[in-house]
Amino acid sequence: MSDNAGSMDLSDSSLGEDDNISSSDVDAEVLESQLDRKKTRRRVKKKLTKEQKVISKIAESRPLPHPTGALSTSVTQFAKFMMGLESSSSPLPAPPTAQEISMWNNHIKNRRAHVSSRLPPTVNPNESSAPSPAAQAVSTGRALPLDDSNTSTFNPAVQGDILPSTNPTTKDNTRANYNFLRNETLNSIRQQGLQLTKYTPAPEISAHARHQPISSQTKQICDKEFQLKGFSRITFEWDARSLTSSPWNQATASILIDKWSGWYETQGKNRDDLKENIEGILERWLTGTMRRNYRKQLTSRANAPPAVSSKHKRDRKKIAEHRYHAAKSVFPQNKRFTILFNDVACVSDYEDNADPALPRNRIIPRWRSEILTKVSHQLDIAAIQLQKPGRSRANLADLLRRGDSKNEPIDSETPMEPPRKFPIDSYDSAYLSELTALERSHIKPKEEINFLVFLESLYKLTVRGYMNTDQENVTNSENLAR
Repeated sequence: MSDNAGSMDLSDSSLGEDDNISSSDVDAEVLESQLDRKKTRRRVKKKLTKEQKVISKIAESRPLPHPTGALSTSVTQFAKFMMGLESSSSPLPAPPTAQEISMWNNHIKNRRAHVSSRLPPTVNPNESSAPSPAAQAVSTGRALPLDDSNTSTFNPAVQGDILPSTNPTTKDNTRANYNFLRNETLNSIRQQGLQLTKYTPAPEISAHARHQPISSQTKQICDKEFQLKGFSRITFEWDARSLTSSPWNQATASILIDKWSGWYETQGKNRDDLKENIEGILERWLTGTMRRNYRKQLTSRANAPPAVSSKHKRDRKKIAEHRYHAAKSVFPQNKRFTILFNDVACVSDYEDNADPALPRNRIIPRWRSEILTKVSHQLDIAAIQLQKPGRSRANLADLLRRGDSKNEPIDSETPMEPPRKFPIDSYDSAYLSELTALERSHIKPKEEINFLVFLESLYKLTVRGYMNTDQENVTNSENLAR
């Protein structure tokens, strides 16, 4: 009796306490103040932790080698070589676009999703979802109605993979079938491999312009590593204040340092150099020299039209040289024809694509005739085919690759001037008709050269299976050179 009373008293007491708590008023301002204090404490603690990491990093770090020393120069020159920067005046590659960064961030995720999408659907023999009419017929022993839908969908040979069953043997067979199909699919994917990220390597620096003995093979290995890691090209976010502020920069620097270290070990250098803060050397170069250079580059681009950029001039000169050599190789006796392509003015200009992964857009000069444009482009194909297969051919193809074409605007601030004393069929007839007599006298066009004959010869040499059906125009170009 006393035990029951004690129990009753305890219960009443607890009920009373609950009533007191539920009926008490809680000050909202007090709770908010407590929450603010907690947030402040967390913020202060986070700041202190960050400061401690910075202090520890400084305390544990070693002084960086001199920026112009042999080690620092080796690291930075290696990075410049991999980005195709031939000299200190070479324009920096454009920073990664938002799309490139997104593709890199989701590289592994997208590859996993692709693999998963090719695997057979997961089978759960224990699943107790509502069975199909065919499943019900099997489980109850009832006959199915003889309509097209049921007779066409029910297949006892495969029904074991989709019907719930309590038979352990059936469960085991279902799981075994699924595992077999899954393993077969995975083996097939391994053998075929997954498609790699579309990658654009930087142009290779010519041997005489290299500051270090870096081989083409080393560059190819480095490019392949970047491609495997989901990068579309080698570049940096040039405005980043530090490596840690840009995951892209940090990952790019990590790969470059790893490949530089492997190459450096093969050069017979002091292995103790590898103990230096190589990341610090690269970060100092990026956030100092290269960041300033990029800002100057942006300013110069804003103040100068693209047509007069030094890189465009260099590229046009290289294209003229390749076309000239191709013309001499194909038409060695036609000096009047070949000499035309030694003139840089004969080469169209270009503009960079908004997406750096896409080819540059061609700007066709207003003065140039359509037939000369066709001959020039076919000489490009001949120049590529004359190169031996390998890196040289790939580099030339990259130099000559263009996307869309557009005509030079009539109101261009810096019009592309026509070359003088070219055959008259080199010039666009509409362009010539717009010139005054005095302006035309400066050009001094010569008699026509009949570019069509040369174009036909180039087609025969460079286009597989090309057959000329216009027999009247088929003439040996050697006999038409004047």
